[in-house]
Amino acid sequence: SLKSIGVSCPKTQLSVSQTSACLATAYYSNGTNKDVSKLSSWIVDKTSQASISSGMVTAKGAASDTSVKVSTSFEGKTAFTNITIIGLDGKLPADYGCTSDGKNVSSKKITGGEVVLMYSTKCGTNWTRVIPTSNNSITEANVRRTSDSKKYQYKGKGAIYTPMVYSPTTKSCAFGKIGANSVADNTICK
Repeated sequence: SLKSIGVSCPKTQLSVSQTSACLATAYYSNGTNKDVSKLSSWIVDKTSQASISSGMVTAKGAASDTSVKVSTSFEGKTAFTNITIIGLDGKLPADYGCTSDGKNVSSKKITGGEVVLMYSTKCGTNWTRVIPTSNNSITEANVRRTSDSKKYQYKGKGAIYTPMVYSPTTKSCAFGKIGANSVADNTICK
């Protein structure tokens, strides 16, 4: 008879769009065990951060590192484990593949160039790009999530971009400055 089940996931930390194929194992009173991954029911407790199908967990994303409980049930027995969805706040979009579908959601011409608010559907993140007309220009960019005013800033020379804020359901704002041009209307929100 079935004594217990266990669950294990080979990857316990996932970044956006990464997957982990979790395994459910049935342990029987006669000392044998059996892979029941395809026969088990699977759920995750935080469906906005991860999804699961037949034991395959897929990370959707999170602002900060978030623990997600992965549970499986088989013949009245239940087991769970935790995995961590790696937070995207403060991370660079290119490092997490977010630039692959990054699109300009709003832009504004400013003296000396343009400020662009970018968004990635895949990652659920926003970031700011500042594109000067001259690569020698001193530039500044920042992005903030309006729900909690989380903000990231970057200063440099030429075209630059900020780290990301995770904002799949909230508004974000971009601010850019080129040279000494620091006026209030250099902000765009969407």
